[in-house]
Amino acid sequence: MNQRDIAKQLGVSQTLVSLVINNPATDKVSAPKRKMILDFVRKSNYNPVKTNGPTKNIGYLVDMEFNANSIDYLYQQRFLNGIIDSATDKGLNVIVQKGEEDETFLLSQKKVDGVIIKRSISEEQLTKLASRIPTVMLNVPLKNLICDSVVADNFGAMRDVVTFFHGNGIRKIALLELYPVDPVNISPNIKERIDGFSNSCWELGLDTSKYKINVRLERTEKNTREKIREVFKNWMNFKNPPEAIICLNDFYASILLSEAVSMGIRIPEKVQVASFDNSPLCSCSFPALSSVDHNNEEMGKLCVDILSRRINGDKSIISKMCCKSKFVLRETTINKQFD
Repeated sequence: MNQRDIAKQLGVSQTLVSLVINNPATDKVSAPKRKMILDFVRKSNYNPVKTNGPTKNIGYLVDMEFNANSIDYLYQQRFLNGIIDSATDKGLNVIVQKGEEDETFLLSQKKVDGVIIKRSISEEQLTKLASRIPTVMLNVPLKNLICDSVVADNFGAMRDVVTFFHGNGIRKIALLELYPVDPVNISPNIKERIDGFSNSCWELGLDTSKYKINVRLERTEKNTREKIREVFKNWMNFKNPPEAIICLNDFYASILLSEAVSMGIRIPEKVQVASFDNSPLCSCSFPALSSVDHNNEEMGKLCVDILSRRINGDKSIISKMCCKSKFVLRETTINKQFD
């Protein structure tokens, strides 16, 4: 079967089939037609002309939610920018794939020499994939080191934030903890931040138990916002309210900041706020939000460096690289050490 046969059976043009097969993530073809063509290709015995040499392509596998309408699109795009910059320097092309079956398609069509994965994947799937092709996981912590990985230093970054507040004379620090509806599904990155907070406060002799309120995420954004507002109001009504609040991500922090404005609570004069991810929300918030930057571009570049070495025959032991983060200070914190 060739592309002409596929086009005939599906009632589309051969040009359309070729466009989708050569770039499954193309935005020049509507999502329904892309899915129709790709589903047919996976189920058929279509086999393109293959070569024995390298393709000079690498795959980047992401969640279906990676699109311009996603609230964290620009944050996620920074990983891809680093990947593309490094790949270009090495003469490699990057094929972006979204969804759960993309690795199967890429491998069956022999379109790539290696893959970078930034999405959830089962240990069984990852083991199978890594046994067939050089694989690097990006910012997805692994319980077992099945393949090379590059992750953010969430634990160390939280330590830096707590230490910053402590060094500025703040002793009453609260962590805005929000857990998924099913606590079993808590993100490893979020867990590392929570563990980093507990450990750092213990080392510095800070008692944060009075501010500990475990909040379950609601199934709708509206109800989650209401939960955050409720927790913030409770804290600020304490006899000794927190002097600083650390949020687990910028989205939660932006909700907290909007509630502070509505309550007439001045930030950072009354309470300082810090967060994680350094997303575009930080500059849009009022006041501008201090947040941890995980150096996404550098993480993307590191993934390509590792993958390129593996493709070229590097057989060294599997490694986990932890990328240093930076606490970016803006208007929601006061650095007395430099004021």
